Amino acid sequence: MLQYKQRLEQADHIVFIFPIWWELMPALTKGFIDKLIFPGIAYRYHDKGSRMFSTLDKLKGVTLITTMNTPSLAYRLLFGNAISKALLMGTFWKIGIKQRKWINLSSVKSTSPTQRQRWLDKLHQRFAELS
Repeated sequence: MLQYKQRLEQADHIVFIFPIWWELMPALTKGFIDKLIFPGIAYRYHDKGSRMFSTLDKLKGVTLITTMNTPSLAYRLLFGNAISKALLMGTFWKIGIKQRKWINLSSVKSTSPTQRQRWLDKLHQRFAELS
């Protein structure tokens, strides 16, 4: 974990890529985030109260890239948008990361190869602009 901590301290942007299974992230992804976004590693508590602040001075933003078979509208309305609530707000907003983006590729199984290629091209373009 020390190696990941050092990488995290040097990062100006973090990208998490994972599938959404049964409307949540895989358990290994959750466990990894729980071990890495931890007090003393990624954030500290303010002296007064329970408010947190990031200790990752170089970190400007976080992007989540996910895939799922559930249609986006159903995910938001029926399942409560768990990824957004848990990671974007419940984790990264709480520790003060201002730039948070979620790119969700939904209905993957019913999407054409042409559409999938468009997704990849768009991601490539987006992240080429980050460097």
